[in-house]
Amino acid sequence: MPTSSSSSISSSEKAPNVTAPRPYDEYRNSPLWSALQQTLGELIATRELAINTAPEYVIGYLCRELIAKRVVSADAFPAES
Repeated sequence: MPTSSSSSISSSEKAPNVTAPRPYDEYRNSPLWSALQQTLGELIATRELAINTAPEYVIGYLCRELIAKRVVSADAFPAES
């Protein structure tokens, strides 16, 4: 059985603090994201709609699907740098 000193990770061995990209980041800060966020917020506030997952996932999914179905042009979103 390893001792506690041999199983601990030294500060030099720790993984760097890298922030992973959030899902649907390419749509955030877009006019479509803002419109969907506001509209869903109003529907939730009036109890016409309930969302059982993180609203960011719902909004991102809707953005992606509206673009995929060519309801919204992908050209409206800036390319990632």
